[in-house]
Amino acid sequence: MPVKIIPEHGLPFGDGAGAEKKVLEFLKELPTGYYVIRECKVDPSRYKKTRGSGEDRPDFVVVGPSLGVMILEVKDWNIRLNSFMPAKNQYQIRIIDLKTKAESLTGNPFDQADEYRYAVSGVLSKNPNMSEPLWVSSFVVYPKLTRTEFENKFNGIQGNNPQEQFIFNLQRTLFADDLKEYEEDPLKLLELYVTKEAKQRSRLVKRYTDQQVLRTVDWLVPSEMRVGGLPDDVDAENNLILLDEKQQEWAFSDSLVGKIYLSDVAGSGKTNVLLSRAIYKARQHIVAGGCRMLVVTYSKALKIELDRIFRSKIKDDADFNYYHDAIRIYDMVTLMEEIVKMGVGSSGGKFELWKKQSLASHLEAEYIDDVLPERCMDYLDARGKEFQKYDYLFIDEIQDFSTWFVEVARMLLKDRKNIFAIMILRFQTKIDRLVRCKMRHAEKETEAVYSRL
Repeated sequence: MPVKIIPEHGLPFGDGAGAEKKVLEFLKELPTGYYVIRECKVDPSRYKKTRGSGEDRPDFVVVGPSLGVMILEVKDWNIRLNSFMPAKNQYQIRIIDLKTKAESLTGNPFDQADEYRYAVSGVLSKNPNMSEPLWVSSFVVYPKLTRTEFENKFNGIQGNNPQEQFIFNLQRTLFADDLKEYEEDPLKLLELYVTKEAKQRSRLVKRYTDQQVLRTVDWLVPSEMRVGGLPDDVDAENNLILLDEKQQEWAFSDSLVGKIYLSDVAGSGKTNVLLSRAIYKARQHIVAGGCRMLVVTYSKALKIELDRIFRSKIKDDADFNYYHDAIRIYDMVTLMEEIVKMGVGSSGGKFELWKKQSLASHLEAEYIDDVLPERCMDYLDARGKEFQKYDYLFIDEIQDFSTWFVEVARMLLKDRKNIFAIMILRFQTKIDRLVRCKMRHAEKETEAVYSRL
């Protein structure tokens, strides 16, 4: 079995995707017992967002017995069309378009690599299962440039200039010809660079056990990758238990953008997928200041189960407090009763009296299915945007939701399109028609109620 890639789904995208794909193909030839983490936790207390960079995660983190933890920062520099030179400070690089002479700034590659090294080291230092964290090293990779091309372009390198050492530290730089030469034995190349780096830092190269490697990988994997709520008899400490490849695709893939439901999740994996997608979306908004997620399910029993799995997934995360505050989980009855309580007032037992009167004149099922949601709609309509405080809505087992329930939940969104639902099939049906009909009917019933008021 070859190297384990985490996550397995999808190819790199966005700026520099072509360069990252080349490096990923190279790393796929690593042997069994080595791991390539494409989505890695970083310690926010030790990671200062790199000056001039839009990035917030290392491109690749390679973990293995003979490497420890090796961070690879991949760059897609085009030296034929652009000129690169140090900015006034050592943290940025000036890019000059040779045709238009336009200038822009980008992060200094070695500054970025070092920041990621500090951030990953910070995460590892908090692992209670590791008395001695694995050593972390960091390197820059130019997979589209040969060493000769690079040196010819930057022939004015001054070895005694500290600023330029951030850009031109060739002891910590891998090039296209390196990847080509070692394409059948990538581990040999990586070990060579780790050995050089260790010697420069006066360290001995140490070989780690498979258990140390596994515990390190498990600690570095983000919360959304984990399977939460495992049974007590599962030895999670000595096994890497993550969402499988298909579940990862459902939880994280951009191919689901615009798709409002998922109908073919088998077994208990559906809840992990739903919560993983919520955590993943929340993490994407950390740099922008955060967001708010609403996760709803039909019954209180399911809500308790979602809470248990959610806590299990985020319990060791450095961003635990952020996820705990950003993602709120409700059963629909409790959510609706909280809305009504805000409407009638909680002082003097007003809500309890209203509920008692409602149940005295209606069956409990009528109270839940009709009286409660209709009163909710009254308050939500009357108080406008006051309740629209959530950025995303996630619905667990939407097949059990009435159109009233769907509409109440959607009225809490800032943008009604930001919805994702899980559906459990009990019979063959036209799924797309069913889900979209629920949405349309919810809106039509709302309009009909308002027209009678």
